[in-house]
Amino acid sequence: MVEVVVPSDQRAVRVMPVAAGDTWSFSASGQWTNGWITCGPDGYRNFLMDALQIEPRAKSERWFRLMGELEGQPGPPFPIGAGCTHTFAHGGELVVFANDSANGYGNNHGEVTLKAERGGVAPAPPAYVGWIGAWRRFVDAVNRTAGIPVIAALVLGVSWILVFMRQGQDLVRGIGEDNFWQFPSGLLQIAFALGLLFLALQAWSWSRLIVTSNYGFDRALWRPRWLLEWTPRLLGVLPFAATAISLFRNPASNAWFVAALLALALVFFVFVIWRQDIRARLVRRGGGERIRYFQRNWVLVGLIGAAIAMALATIFPVTFGVWLGAPAVVFFGLGFIIPVVVVAIQMGTSLRIPVVGAILVWAVLLGLWVDNHAVGRRAFAASEAGPIDRLSLEQAYAMWAGAQPGGAQAKKTMVLIASQGGASRAGYWTAAALARLRETAAAKGVDFDSHLFAISSVSGGSVGSVGYAAMRLSISDPQDLTLRLLRFAGDNGLGPAVTGMLYPDLLQRFLPVAFLPDRAETLERSWEDAWASSGAPNGSAMREPFLNLAPRPAEQWRPVLVVQGASENGGRRVLTSAFQFTCDQIDADDFLASQGHDIAASTAILNGARFPWISPGGTFSDKRCNAAGDVVAPVKDHILDGGYFDNAGAETLREMVRAIRALPDGSGAADKLTVVFVLIGYRDPDAVKPTPALAINDVFAPFLGLYASMGAHETHLARVMKLTGQTTVVDPNPYVSRMDGANGVDYAAIVLCPGKIDFGGRMIDYDPPMDWTLSGEAKRYIENSLIPGTGACDAEGERQGDRRRCQPAWRVSGRGRRSRASRPRPRASGNSSRTASQLRSGRGAA
Repeated sequence: MVEVVVPSDQRAVRVMPVAAGDTWSFSASGQWTNGWITCGPDGYRNFLMDALQIEPRAKSERWFRLMGELEGQPGPPFPIGAGCTHTFAHGGELVVFANDSANGYGNNHGEVTLKAERGGVAPAPPAYVGWIGAWRRFVDAVNRTAGIPVIAALVLGVSWILVFMRQGQDLVRGIGEDNFWQFPSGLLQIAFALGLLFLALQAWSWSRLIVTSNYGFDRALWRPRWLLEWTPRLLGVLPFAATAISLFRNPASNAWFVAALLALALVFFVFVIWRQDIRARLVRRGGGERIRYFQRNWVLVGLIGAAIAMALATIFPVTFGVWLGAPAVVFFGLGFIIPVVVVAIQMGTSLRIPVVGAILVWAVLLGLWVDNHAVGRRAFAASEAGPIDRLSLEQAYAMWAGAQPGGAQAKKTMVLIASQGGASRAGYWTAAALARLRETAAAKGVDFDSHLFAISSVSGGSVGSVGYAAMRLSISDPQDLTLRLLRFAGDNGLGPAVTGMLYPDLLQRFLPVAFLPDRAETLERSWEDAWASSGAPNGSAMREPFLNLAPRPAEQWRPVLVVQGASENGGRRVLTSAFQFTCDQIDADDFLASQGHDIAASTAILNGARFPWISPGGTFSDKRCNAAGDVVAPVKDHILDGGYFDNAGAETLREMVRAIRALPDGSGAADKLTVVFVLIGYRDPDAVKPTPALAINDVFAPFLGLYASMGAHETHLARVMKLTGQTTVVDPNPYVSRMDGANGVDYAAIVLCPGKIDFGGRMIDYDPPMDWTLSGEAKRYIENSLIPGTGACDAEGERQGDRRRCQPAWRVSGRGRRSRASRPRPRASGNSSRTASQLRSGRGAA
């Protein structure tokens, strides 16, 4: 037996001479250190080095594995590791070494002891046969390919959204229907295609890197080969397939763009399958080194590109999100996340260090004190502030009544509007409905704004309501107001929100100091930029204080705005209100009173629209009302989407009317005031959804029931308002009887419901999605749903006599009565201004 100590900093250690045909058995023990990595004689894998194709002396072998070779003899070194049996084909002097880079021995420490004994039999490889063997190979493949399941989860998640969710289908349709030769439509389409290709390449290439790092380049040694070969290929092609299926299920007019995407997918798939043959040909022609550098550069592009994208998304989140579009932001974001996650997982696996687990624990610990979700917070600029001097409810009512014709004793008609939530769908519907109501009233000689006392809005409905209140202060022409208001409400807010989510807000979770912007800030800034680009005379209205929109003494009447949020701690309403109320008037918490300062109009909008997970719960100190009707000391709380309590803000208006009715001077009595309650919403109170399958229901019943209960409260309130507006029976309960029809309360609803559209002679179901961005199709559907009856078909459709272009859609009006209204088939162009002109034409009444 021969025993030799092998120091890790020696390039070669002589062991003994051997003869050709000799068989020797080797065993080694001990530890040595490569820089800061300590391991045994079997060495370790370094995935990042494999990905960058930085190799040790014995290529394709583990770093710091004990290797042997015959000094001065041909042939590659053979691995010894912790032990092996080797038969020598040639004679010579056996030398051993730690498998490090040629110039990397200067920072090595430690040593291992090698024992060599003549003779022995080489161990046979394990035999995996039958079903048990197949299962063992599968388990071994899963363990050695850690990271691929994460890639698969990301790709499958995106594909599922594109194929099965209306939001994803509408995003793809919005890209597919745009005109490539118009700006910025062409830029968005290019970004979409490049983002899709980038995600596909990242999913395939990093999956392939994991396989080759663990199994080597010789595919004959891969087990199971079919799984290891085809998994990366399918992950690369899946995003293209999902996009094609989405466009097939929700057709877009720009068929050539779909064909181009499919052609791109076909080229990509052919490249993936025939890559080895192409590589072999290039190697035969002397291009092997170029291939080597290509892989290294691609890995560097993924890692460095992630850092550059993070910087751009942090400094210019709105521009980044708007110019790329939400789908491309997601594609690029996940594409940049893949290399970071894979490197962390594989480095942890190869070094036997729980890297991913440690990172997640670190993020959870930081979350105990690091909070960048304060309401109104700005990362790189001062947050909006100002005084909160507001009219009380009594003062606001007196000011409104004084602006009514006929004097204090005349009968007055008060309009109260509740705007339902639902992201941009609700914002666009609210904006279109308010503009249409104003325009129709003006055509009949009625000043709609003078009768409008308050707008209570929730979630996305606040985009339309706050935008309408700001727009009417600077624009008097109805058509110009409608055009600019719809341009504001229909702008892309999802791209900036997703940018904040996938870039700075995600990075902030792992930093000990809160300094990066969160996704709430990027969403608010998107509304501010959208307002500035709408062409409104006051281009900074959304950046200015919210109370600039409140009614003021000695000025023309402005409707009172109330944005409803919900408390995370108590579930109570948290109202960002343009008037000051007391606990016995409205049983809710006053946000501005709890803060002691004003906030930006964009922040006020988000106070009702913090629906997870697109926008986070906002941190604030809440002065809340107790059971006795007194305001208690402030407590730390988080404000959530107002839809958790009531998705239409109807309860606030009910209590408001009750408080007005109870004014000491009797000016709000039923014989002096008629209240018209208008619901601008999306939910049909009588609609019934199919019950999920039992197996699914057993798992998701609590979540489905909780979500449905949110809408049920709102539906109940709307139905109560409708019924009490029609009945003449006086309920002895003052909380209800104040809203009774006999006391001068009427009810109307403008509800957008699903319908059908005609695409190439084929009728397809259409339902505008709840999202922070809308395709041109969704905008046209919403606009055209407000054009009733005889004027529904556009002039071109009437001239051609194509009645298929006039398809029914639900429109609800007048005390909750539902009526059918024909609507035109939407135009093919992605520019909604053409249908906006139809909306402004004044045909019919909303």
